[in-house]
Amino acid sequence: MLKLLGFILLSAQLFQSQQIDWLRNLGEAKLQATVENKLILLYFESTSSERSLKMDMETWNQPPIVQIAKKFVCVRIDFEQMRQSANIILKDRNQSLITRYRVTYLPTLVFIDIHGHVFLRAEDFESAQEMKTLMQALPTDLSNVYPTLTALEKEPDNVRLKIAVADSFQRLRQFQISNEYYREMSNADTLKIDQELAEHVDMYTAMNHYELNELHASIDLFERVLDKYPGSKHHPEQLFMLAKLYLLTLNDIRAREYLDMLEKEYPKNYFTHLARGLFKK
Repeated sequence: MLKLLGFILLSAQLFQSQQIDWLRNLGEAKLQATVENKLILLYFESTSSERSLKMDMETWNQPPIVQIAKKFVCVRIDFEQMRQSANIILKDRNQSLITRYRVTYLPTLVFIDIHGHVFLRAEDFESAQEMKTLMQALPTDLSNVYPTLTALEKEPDNVRLKIAVADSFQRLRQFQISNEYYREMSNADTLKIDQELAEHVDMYTAMNHYELNELHASIDLFERVLDKYPGSKHHPEQLFMLAKLYLLTLNDIRAREYLDMLEKEYPKNYFTHLARGLFKK
């Protein structure tokens, strides 16, 4: 009898380990994600949807997916369950999520941080291999970001905290998210009176555009930065980036103009040396 009971308990544990630990409440998920420094996976589905059923049968139950899902806090929002729920508060909260993340098709996946910024979204059925590829591309350790994000939730108007968060996401190579935080404070009064901080935001936003291969947006912003902050100590780097960007957009004439500026104004600077190297390739 004891052996049978032990076998049943072991089987239950094995079955549980082969399933994703889904939560149903985003508030609970945010608390867990904050403690564990993880992104949140919001999964919008419907038990009456054939594609949602296919996700359960062919994707979410696959061992590699169950394993990698442990690196996220997973929340499942079932449309059918929501419609039938008597919990008005939870119903309203889930409806707000559906509106906020523009869920118009099921199933929909949205990966967010604890502040609600979207890292990735996908619609329709995803195979196990596709899902694994998507999840592996996302950061799984936000321990260098979440303490600042948590502080920001208490002081949502703190510009310096937002900049710190944006800088941290850039170091994680999450350039789109980084720029979202920079954009949120682009017109903040703090930046109007602190030119050094304003230049930092503009420069790093331009660098993010470059990393995202948004080359013309990067060029436009770097050229505005040059005019906006005369005499800046960062001018050599800005001129170098413009020379590099114009070469990438196949405009050698403009690229050489910026190299000439570097040669004339900063002949011994490190970025002038780097720029010369661009034209030797």
